[in-house]
Amino acid sequence: MNRYKLLGIHAYADQVAATPAANEPRAKRSSHQLRSCTNDIVLSWRTMRPCRVNGRRFLLDIMNPCWIYPAADLSRVTAVDAAVGPVAVRVSVGGRCTRPKLNPPQTPAGELEVRLDACDGERIAVLPLQPAVANNAVTELPAATVAHRDGTHDLCMKFTQRSHDPMWVLDWVRLVE
Repeated sequence: MNRYKLLGIHAYADQVAATPAANEPRAKRSSHQLRSCTNDIVLSWRTMRPCRVNGRRFLLDIMNPCWIYPAADLSRVTAVDAAVGPVAVRVSVGGRCTRPKLNPPQTPAGELEVRLDACDGERIAVLPLQPAVANNAVTELPAATVAHRDGTHDLCMKFTQRSHDPMWVLDWVRLVE
């Protein structure tokens, strides 16, 4: 952690409980309340804005920015919305720059995809990133409609984009009933 601090990277290694806060809607989860898809290099990262202006932190696997919302009851869900933020991530492992694989976007700005049961599962929602492109802080994306599904499913959330700069991260996701 001292090396990160010297490099200006604001990360911490505290464990965060994966339960919602008492005042949070049951279906809303912050990135700290979701699981990483791969648990490769998971850190808590800040937005690109100065910490004194916006101290928001995101839980992020810098090698695979992908989150799992486990056991989501979709029986009454009609839509999903989310808030996202940009972070600047440059990672050097063993002397060479390492960057995560990019998922190809459908639009120039990219999207947040929500997939059913697995990260290669059926895409059930797409939230365009265009509203967040010009904002260096957290942006709430417009909700995307979800077709009716019965039962409990894991949801995989991952970004599509053309470049690593910035890397998009999930602040929170909410299932709308």
